Amino acid sequence: MVGSVREQDLSYVRRKVLAAWILFVALLGVVFWRLWQLQVERGAYFYQQAQAEAQVPLILPAPRGKILDRNGIVLAEDVPSFAATLSYTPQTPSVAEIDLLAKILGLKPATIAQAAQTLRLGQPFAPVVLRA
Repeated sequence: MVGSVREQDLSYVRRKVLAAWILFVALLGVVFWRLWQLQVERGAYFYQQAQAEAQVPLILPAPRGKILDRNGIVLAEDVPSFAATLSYTPQTPSVAEIDLLAKILGLKPATIAQAAQTLRLGQPFAPVVLRA
């Protein structure tokens, strides 16, 4: 009698463990299916979205106006300033891109190529100022 009760208990535990494994494998299958769907099926779409958001112009308006003394003489005023920076991308810039950027900024192509090299060797997430 004691032996049969133990076998029943073991059979019950084995069924529960098997059910847990089946549930685990099913959930893991769902996770892998979703990962495949995001990476393979919709990967090109998300890549295009990331590329579209990679270069967003940042326009910051000046927060205050002129600073005057008590006689109304201008002591300081807002002057817009712009800086052209080069940020890290996985692809190295082509010669045509470097030439076009050099022409727009009025710099030598070697300067821009050196800045691109600095990004690759130094701190890739700190943009390099090309012209301020």
